[in-house]
Amino acid sequence: MLQPSRDGLGPRCRAKRRDRWRATPAGSAAAVVRRRLGRPAPVPDGQLSIPKEHLHMPELRLTCLDEQHAAAVIAEATRPGDLHHTVRQDGAVVVISYFDARYALEVTEWAGEHGHTTDSDAARLISQL
Repeated sequence: MLQPSRDGLGPRCRAKRRDRWRATPAGSAAAVVRRRLGRPAPVPDGQLSIPKEHLHMPELRLTCLDEQHAAAVIAEATRPGDLHHTVRQDGAVVVISYFDARYALEVTEWAGEHGHTTDSDAARLISQL
């Protein structure tokens, strides 16, 4: 039987997972980018005045471990009603379309932290931002 940890928190503790993630190359790169960009501000309704057909939304492709992991990333990253940031699944690949790079950073960081993608894939995507 497993011994409880000395601090009384289990191995699935959110703070412990976050600390382990930050120790990886992708986690440290995400922390650097987050410090540089800051937290994303919420977008109020009606703020966008440029017609959508004239906007070019950059896309990033995040390779997940398999299709189930990609579906979990999609379920977490989907924002109902958000026209500026979208995700879609293409097999085991998550295609992130973003207006603000911090959204893509958050999706990639979350996927890496929860083990849905490898650290090298997450670090590659973060370095593209």
